[in-house]
This record gives sequence, structure tokens and C-alpha cells, in this order.
Amino acid sequence: MVGDETEVTLNIGSDTVASLGFSLQPSELCNIYTYQSGSPYTVEFGISTLNWHHVVLYWNHSTGLSSVTLDGMLLGQNINGKRSLPTGAPGTSAGVLFPKWNWPGGTSAQEVLLDNFSLYYY
Repeated sequence: MVGDETEVTLNIGSDTVASLGFSLQPSELCNIYTYQSGSPYTVEFGISTLNWHHVVLYWNHSTGLSSVTLDGMLLGQNINGKRSLPTGAPGTSAGVLFPKWNWPGGTSAQEVLLDNFSLYYY
């Protein structure tokens, strides 16, 4: 379904401090977005979902800033992803949702696969 979004978030205290999202577009493409100082910020447009990509979100606890890479290429850095948590969200958590996408009018189905997800809490 065009316009569907999937987002990974890191929540600490009463804030989401880092996030990485994927928004489906027509023709089996997606945009990669995050939040910069509370507002949506697209870091890459029109990525093909027919090819495998390695997308990484780094968050630095000391600075509170994050960086995003795509296939080893830096897309954005020093991103202040802080924004309020949705009502009822737990105080410290990481959320991941990866639905299976079926393209309108097509026979192919796309999946987002998660690997090497690590959350360290000290």
C-alpha cells in the first residue's frame, strides 16, 4: 500500500531520542526518514525495494545525536531526533515493526529483514 510507513524508535525517559523510518512510494520505491528536532526529515528519496540494502541508525548517548548510513554511505549525521513519546509508551524501550508489503496491482511481496539489532542499557 503506497504511503505505508515503518519506523524503528529508541525511547528513553519521556522522549524518543532516535528513529529511522521507511515510507513506501509508487513503483516499488521507498524514502528513508528520521526526525530532526521534532520534525520529520527525509535523508534519502526513492530507494529501490527490489534490491537488498543495509541501513544503519547509530545513536550516541554522550551527545544525544544520531547518524544514518545506507549501504555504508553516510546519509545524515548530528541528527537531534528528540521528540515526545506517544501517550502510553514505556519509559525506556526500542520499538520495531516490519510488516510484509504487498504492492497494489502487482504480484510481488516485499519484506524488510532485521539483523544485528542491539540495545544496551547500563
